Amino acid sequence: MQDIHVFRGKSGWVYLAITVMITGWTFYSFLQANYLTEAIVTLCNGFAICVFIWVFAITPKIIFSKSRIEIHNPFATVRIPWTEVVGMLTRYSLTIQTAEAKYASWAAPAPSIFAARRAHKADFSSRDLDSKKIITPSESPNSASGAAFVLALRYQKDIQPDTLNGTEKTINWLSVALMSLAIIALLYNFVH
Repeated sequence: MQDIHVFRGKSGWVYLAITVMITGWTFYSFLQANYLTEAIVTLCNGFAICVFIWVFAITPKIIFSKSRIEIHNPFATVRIPWTEVVGMLTRYSLTIQTAEAKYASWAAPAPSIFAARRAHKADFSSRDLDSKKIITPSESPNSASGAAFVLALRYQKDIQPDTLNGTEKTINWLSVALMSLAIIALLYNFVH
């Protein structure tokens, strides 16, 4: 098992690349037609959409290590030592429960009622879920929350002492600043 494992959604980079390509092509088309104002508006809107994708689809991640779990959400980061983890839930997303609070992860959402399917027992072999009698769709290794749950169970087995004293929560100021710039870029549509 690796010392550190980063778990994040798979499609964020694809969305960002598609948005950058469409914005670039549209910007170039407006420049070729000598529509400078529309080209600037296209850049502002494309920038805003790229920021939204970056903040809400690429930034969320979970970092598993032998000493702690780090949950990176769009506007906050929580570092929790494994010794303080009381429980884990996967009802709406992977949620880590401590004695003080519950911390949900945006990187590992549970499947919707329409995406959930009945799982076969073979889907759970060597997944540390064999002992459970009832496995919900959100615990299925085929879902994001279930895959993160299985990783959390594996890392929780081999915990090591951490230098971190207690749960540490910080604000992601880069995301806040980028969202502010994106809102200003969208407001340019109303000014012009």
